[in-house]
Amino acid sequence: MEELVTRIAQAANISPETAQNALGLILSFIEKQAPEQAQALFSYIPGAEQLIANASQEASGGLSGMLGGLLNNIGGSTGNLMALGTQLLGEGLSMEQAKTVATEVIEFGKQQLGEERVAELTKAIPGLSSLL
Repeated sequence: MEELVTRIAQAANISPETAQNALGLILSFIEKQAPEQAQALFSYIPGAEQLIANASQEASGGLSGMLGGLLNNIGGSTGNLMALGTQLLGEGLSMEQAKTVATEVIEFGKQQLGEERVAELTKAIPGLSSLL
């Protein structure tokens, strides 16, 4: 996990702590949207479950947590993607940094699982591929 956190921090020009929090939010999102495909990815990220638990606790409080909850209620993948974006912005990331973090997670997945399995994952989450 540390290798991925370092990779994200360097690519997005953010602190390792912020990278870890952002990674947790993205993994939590993936777990909720595509649980079957998520497990394969998580097997390559030791501590993924703890990152998700930490992200869930942090995301439930504050303005970004309230907005994320409201956006989740919009429904469908659009609301869920908007909620994720709001949570990432709540971590202090710019839109470009949030996109960089997501791209790094997907690239890591491709390296570990292969392009085909990551394509299955992105197809399972409508709208995700358009953001990458």
